[in-house]
Amino acid sequence: MKRFSRLLQYILPAALLCALVPGRPLAASEKGTIVVVSFDGMKNDYVHEHKKELPHLNKIMKHGFDAKDITAVYPSLTAASHASIATGAKPEKTGLVSNAFHNKNFKLTETEDAFWSALDVPAIWSEGRKHGKVTATICFPGSNPEVSKAHADYAIYYKDTFAKSDLVHLTFRPAKGWNNAPKSRKPLKEAVYRLKLKGAKNRTIHVLAAALHHDAYDLFYFSDNKTIEDKDARVGVNQWGSFTLNENHQPAGFWFKMKKTDRTLSKAEMYRTAVTSAAIKGPGDFAKTINSLFGFFPVDEDLDAFKKGWITRTEYEDISTRFAQWVQNVSLFIKDRYKPDLLMFYEPQIDHEEHAYLSTDPRQPGYSDKKAKTYAARIRWAYQLADHTVGKTLQSLGENDKLFVVSDHGMEPMHTGLSPNYELKKHGLLVLKKNGEIDLNRT
Repeated sequence: MKRFSRLLQYILPAALLCALVPGRPLAASEKGTIVVVSFDGMKNDYVHEHKKELPHLNKIMKHGFDAKDITAVYPSLTAASHASIATGAKPEKTGLVSNAFHNKNFKLTETEDAFWSALDVPAIWSEGRKHGKVTATICFPGSNPEVSKAHADYAIYYKDTFAKSDLVHLTFRPAKGWNNAPKSRKPLKEAVYRLKLKGAKNRTIHVLAAALHHDAYDLFYFSDNKTIEDKDARVGVNQWGSFTLNENHQPAGFWFKMKKTDRTLSKAEMYRTAVTSAAIKGPGDFAKTINSLFGFFPVDEDLDAFKKGWITRTEYEDISTRFAQWVQNVSLFIKDRYKPDLLMFYEPQIDHEEHAYLSTDPRQPGYSDKKAKTYAARIRWAYQLADHTVGKTLQSLGENDKLFVVSDHGMEPMHTGLSPNYELKKHGLLVLKKNGEIDLNRT
């Protein structure tokens, strides 16, 4: 493992925040897992300034070591930076030069999504496999097993989003034709919800409302065949539930909550998250094991729904926390069950919050002291969620395991922006043809 450890130490320092290496130095024959967890957007200065609020990160810095001089790659964006963390190469070598980039000979308006692109140079998980090491990646940008054969032995990544989130208005009528229906203090009512799925067959979901304990409808059953079974979701008002689908031979699903009802169910609203799935690659029954133990791959956030007023801030945090815990629990399960030499996993919540709420400069549009205080609390929540993940990971470490906490970039507040191509086009200095290509003769 010495050669593999040296390779890891070469790759990581540019993005390393802190690391904990428990126990004594390893001999080459000893077994242990190198764990690399990346928190998107985690600011090195923020961690140091708020270390009292982040006890597990503080423990690593106090008892392990942390980087003092950090230089990000350019551009310091998520896909480009993670590609460099994984390979030790700069973006011009990895091929991932931005989160989305324009390829030569393509229209200016056509871009390629870096999160669904293959690396041009080998990543550490594929190099490790070449040297007989067992590797695992969970949601780590650049590790998508759908676009590269050079993936880790155990690989999990974002896959299809079959439907965006929605606020659904349900119309209830007297229930008919249900099997195994529960007893109810009020006449059973039903609603039909037709779920439109992108790239898959649309689904019809039946909702049965019952009044079990009170004179108001207090329990809702969700079924695809109007037969109440143990596997079917059932929730009360303002309780989270989940619904699992099997689309294109892959488990998918969504979480939902009955938001508003009245005594007669003349008004009923249900919030539904996006319908999401994961790409899972591994030997034997690995995919089946993950799906059966942890359920479908949940959506990682829904800021749009929060801004629209569909969900509360607490419910938004529920969604983000559910994703963070899914990734954490799956990653540590893989570590315990399959004992990889290298385990790399990724959490995006800090990046989501800072993009939306980093308000610290009075020159920023809409800035106010009150808003800045509210926004700071939301960012603090994301860091504390990350710290919780670090704590759980620390608890999982054995004597021969090593933990590296990394980040792809920090973040600063932006108050003024300039788009060169927009300005050039506005002033007639850049001209496009009807098909979107640049008219070089007129530009």
